[in-house]
Amino acid sequence: MHKRSILLAVGLIGLSASCKTTGSKKSATPVITPTTTTATVLKPATTATASDGSTSTTTTAADGTITVVKRAIDGTVTTVSTRKDGVVTTSIAKNDGTTTTTTRSTDGTSTVVVTAINGATTTTVTKADGTVSKSSTVVTKNANGTTTTVTTNPNGTTSTVITNADGTHVNTAGTYQANQVAYPVATVQTDGSYSYDTSAYAPYSAPVAYGYTAPAAPLYAPPTYGAPTYTPAPGPVFVDCGAYSDRKLVASVYKIPSQSRSIPNFSTLYKERDVCLNQLDVTNRNFKEGFPGVSNLLEWFGLDIRWSVNIPADGTYKFFLNSDDGSILWIDNNLVVNNDGIHSHQERSGSVSLTAGYHSFHVSYIQGPKYQIALELAWQKPYTNYSEYIPTSLFARPQGY
Repeated sequence: MHKRSILLAVGLIGLSASCKTTGSKKSATPVITPTTTTATVLKPATTATASDGSTSTTTTAADGTITVVKRAIDGTVTTVSTRKDGVVTTSIAKNDGTTTTTTRSTDGTSTVVVTAINGATTTTVTKADGTVSKSSTVVTKNANGTTTTVTTNPNGTTSTVITNADGTHVNTAGTYQANQVAYPVATVQTDGSYSYDTSAYAPYSAPVAYGYTAPAAPLYAPPTYGAPTYTPAPGPVFVDCGAYSDRKLVASVYKIPSQSRSIPNFSTLYKERDVCLNQLDVTNRNFKEGFPGVSNLLEWFGLDIRWSVNIPADGTYKFFLNSDDGSILWIDNNLVVNNDGIHSHQERSGSVSLTAGYHSFHVSYIQGPKYQIALELAWQKPYTNYSEYIPTSLFARPQGY
């Protein structure tokens, strides 16, 4: 064989070996194409089991948030979420129904929220300089069908709201500090209008200075706003998005492995289709209607729900997430409420500071064994003492849909 032919053969053999090596590396590292509609993509969770039978599951979100869920053999569930900016939130849920949530901010502020089995909550905020403020909320369900909510603010003032069986609200005067005017008793009708009991007005107690006594202040002007009423949209809960342009919440439907104990990484599952909702107002109920275009999916399914909310004003908003089974709320890729797991309908809450304008909302939900389901999201706006469904007029479909 000529020397030139030998060199050519050797070169072809080397090129073939090089192609095989390159192909092997390519198949071992798949290319993942990002989607424009996914705000938070969880990396695959890792679970470890200790010798005492307790388990620890670690999940890392796309925004860098690391969430560790520890389940002790006595039923205690401890969830620790560490955000990329250093904010750490620890939630301890005991099997007696009590929950303690601690959030430590980077400025040294520590916020502790203790929720009792009867729903009463106590919030203690400790700043880096040692300043401590405390507020509490007690909700009592009365035998006559009414519900009484008493809120004690950090400055010592209190406010009381009585919710009647017919849906109206009564805001009672409560106890106020010196030099403050008591609010009148106001009954909020179901149409949003007010009626007032002027006997609840309290005189203004002004300080005496240089021998002059200030005249009594005028009566408090009743507010022109209140808790808006909400009428559920007619028809089925889940509809075809193309046929119902007014439904702004887009939910991706997935079949999940049976006996799942927590929300899976949906990006690893096959998506059945997208459906739309009007509101997260699915009260505890039997679920037999299913999803349009998906056959016989009544249990062991997951929903990844996305939409945008036009926040009306700057402030701290509290969100209440009730579900059967597990659910998690993110706002702008930040974990706000973790209500994950297989459980009967239960409520968890969390607060976040938001600026006016549109923010991305993301709720992940799973349903275990059929048929009982629930999925509700409500908020408490700044400077109010009642919760409500977020008005649908503030909703928009997620970016890119």
